Amino acid sequence: MLLTDHPMAGQLYAVGTGTRIKPDALRDALEKARYVLVGEKHDNPIHHRIQADVVRWLGEEGRTGQLVFEMIEMRYAETLSDVQRSNLSNLGDAVEWQQRGWPSWSLYQPIADAALAADMRLKPGNPDRDEMMRVAQGKAVAETALEDLSWDRDYSKDQLEGLLDELVDAHCGMMDKDSLMPLATMQRYKDAHMARAMRQDLKPDEVSVLIAGNGHVRRDRGVPMFLDDQTDTIVIGSIEVIRDKTNPQSYAAFDPALYDYVWFTARVDEIDPCVRFKEQLEQMKKGTSKLSPKQSQ
Repeated sequence: MLLTDHPMAGQLYAVGTGTRIKPDALRDALEKARYVLVGEKHDNPIHHRIQADVVRWLGEEGRTGQLVFEMIEMRYAETLSDVQRSNLSNLGDAVEWQQRGWPSWSLYQPIADAALAADMRLKPGNPDRDEMMRVAQGKAVAETALEDLSWDRDYSKDQLEGLLDELVDAHCGMMDKDSLMPLATMQRYKDAHMARAMRQDLKPDEVSVLIAGNGHVRRDRGVPMFLDDQTDTIVIGSIEVIRDKTNPQSYAAFDPALYDYVWFTARVDEIDPCVRFKEQLEQMKKGTSKLSPKQSQ
């Protein structure tokens, strides 16, 4: 890990008031939440420790309910149910975790362990890939797939423009907005799908927790947009510090329209993501790599 000695690494803030708080204050705030969304940069192990802590705190307060993973597709629902009743260490293999491009299951297993210790159900959050592709291509999706999806909640013009700007940046300016519209549609479908997974099967006194990338948990246009009521929702962003950037308010993530709490952490690396992206393009030409945009969210 890099920048472990950064003055903001490990600091937790309540974004609405702009004040630094102790973890116990966040723990207290979680007590009555119905929906808890905890973001991540997928390859940062500290972010996964934060997520595991949040789930563990809920369990220690006697809260139960369900834990939804962005990383697990609906086609693994039955497998997920079977594995959680047996050996959780096999879950990564059972859902083809790393074969589908996610970081090591060992980073995520403590989160699942904490959930099962709290008697929480584990649920898939991601739609199946073929379904996502149909949506991106503007093709019809089965009515059963759209049931209770709140798919009529479309982006406003500003929301769409903001997302497209981020997608252009994520692809290092190599694709224009028109080319990226299918990805924006996929993002909305995926977020609506994860919100439905959070809502469904939830009993009145239970809590539903989502583990997903920071871009998916944000309040303004992410999963919370598709939840019934945001007043009983808590959104936590896990944000890597930036060298020579020591004022929390200078970070784009430090915005109450996005997150209720921001937890700053050390970085995995400082490699220019666009340099990496271009290297992937070259490797793709040689047939030795898969392409992934620069943001790992």
